[in-house]
Amino acid sequence: MVNRTEPLPVRRQCELLDLPRSTFYYRPRPAAEGDLALMRTIDACHLQRPFYGSRRLRDWLEDLGYVISRKKVQRLMRTMGLTALYPKRNLSKRQHDPAII
Repeated sequence: MVNRTEPLPVRRQCELLDLPRSTFYYRPRPAAEGDLALMRTIDACHLQRPFYGSRRLRDWLEDLGYVISRKKVQRLMRTMGLTALYPKRNLSKRQHDPAII
């Protein structure tokens, strides 16, 4: 990977690896304490009610006293890797594959 102590400049090393220099210099910021507490609360709710989406979670959080937008709930759920569990499309349609018959 890219090494700052090499005689080859960082710019050239990134070019050889086909890596943008901004990716090399990027340092991710840690999550805020308020967001971490909110994520713990969302996780607790998701364990109890995995079928809640961002809208119902936002309403549930507002009942607990949090003032939060649905977009922020969506972002936190995406960060945590949570999705609502619900029946997906076309589950009630029968299969038309002749190989199954």
